[in-house]
Amino acid sequence: MVKKLSGGSGCSGWDLKRFRTPKNSVGVYISPRVGLAAIFAAKGMKTPQGIKIGSTAKQLKAAYPRVKKNFHGYYVTAVPGNKKAYYSFTVSRGKVTEYGIALHKQDCFN
Repeated sequence: MVKKLSGGSGCSGWDLKRFRTPKNSVGVYISPRVGLAAIFAAKGMKTPQGIKIGSTAKQLKAAYPRVKKNFHGYYVTAVPGNKKAYYSFTVSRGKVTEYGIALHKQDCFN
């Protein structure tokens, strides 16, 4: 991993060496309180259910039948087999444009 954002007393931001993000973003947040708090997908990554950047909203809903749009406009669903985490997907023009996995107790972002 490559450190991109010093956390000071808060969360630090990192990139996976193989999946670098643009200058003003990070791929991984690590919290001093909860540890690995979130991972945001880069192009080429996919969920175990096969969802990736570019998947259609229809594919997303088929893979995660309980996905719901929240008040921020993100599609959110529980991570199968992990009660402590959730997936969050951004859908634009009918396609997944961003997604990540985060702990419910993460303390790095809203």
